[in-house]
Amino acid sequence: MSQSTIVSLVPFPIAEYKPGIYPGFFEIPGAKNDVPELLVIGDSVYHVELDENRTITVKCTSEDIARSVVSDYLVSNLAYNQEADAFPGLFWKPGAHDLASIIRNYPGDLELFRNRQLRWYRGLVELADDDWERTRQHKFISDIQRFAAKALKLERSWVVIPKVGEGYIKCPACSSSVPFDAIVCSSCRCILNKEKYDALKFAEMTK
Repeated sequence: MSQSTIVSLVPFPIAEYKPGIYPGFFEIPGAKNDVPELLVIGDSVYHVELDENRTITVKCTSEDIARSVVSDYLVSNLAYNQEADAFPGLFWKPGAHDLASIIRNYPGDLELFRNRQLRWYRGLVELADDDWERTRQHKFISDIQRFAAKALKLERSWVVIPKVGEGYIKCPACSSSVPFDAIVCSSCRCILNKEKYDALKFAEMTK
């Protein structure tokens, strides 16, 4: 029976399910304080029915399973970019390893995937900046993108979601949080205070 070790620098829990094989559920806790999390896996099997009386069992090696878990997780993530070498810090190594073994034997891989993950964070922030510029709505920004901005120590107005009641009200048209004294919703342009809006004077636009 072979064994392989999946190494995760991703600060979020990972759960990958491979239907039809056993074992087929693979779960890795989120890495904390840049310390890798590991999952040692063995071979899996699946069954092929030849006819109503015959079934054969086929083995999937741990290497094939580890490769599939890592690849499927990476490509499923927002801002995954192979050309830019930017994606979550997840990789695998043949054999069973503990944390000390990974740190001792694969320092180059750890550094490589840390840098790839940082580039992934930057890609997440760039996408969030684009969405924010276009919509000005917090609902279009994911928690992973907010985490990426914080990890890069970047200040963005979309990082913190304002709460209704803390100087903010909810727009009746789009449900975005807006300052309580706003006259027009910055997200959908709904007029929130018609009396004040009518009292304002705007310069006419000229071509």
